[in-house]
Amino acid sequence: MSQDPLDLELATTAILADTHDVRGLLEMLARQLSATLGSKVTVEREGGILRKSKQIRALRVAFGAKTFVAEVARGSVVTAIALESGGIRIRTDKVEMGDWLAGLLAELQVAASSNQASRMALEQIVNGGRPTGGIL
Repeated sequence: MSQDPLDLELATTAILADTHDVRGLLEMLARQLSATLGSKVTVEREGGILRKSKQIRALRVAFGAKTFVAEVARGSVVTAIALESGGIRIRTDKVEMGDWLAGLLAELQVAASSNQASRMALEQIVNGGRPTGGIL
């Protein structure tokens, strides 16, 4: 397995360039992160009790004190990074999608150094859903 560090700026640019539809990007992230990170990922779908939609309303990915939040509002996606301490949200910073994705990939990369599930999630996201022999 290669131990070369992932170029996060290049990976972020490539992912955003390959994804013309932000909702499609959220769907891909939700699918791949949920499959590998489990309870760290929360996906809210549109619809009510009687009508469930496949459209994502919100995606949240928690890494310790940081939670990466992407919410669909009025047809656009609002991204933010929330900081918590002792279960209390201290601050939420709205960020651009590119910065949000770069931050998410950076947290995945840190977690990947000691966690197989995080490594797999990072590889699949960077490689468009295809597992590899190891990019890290």
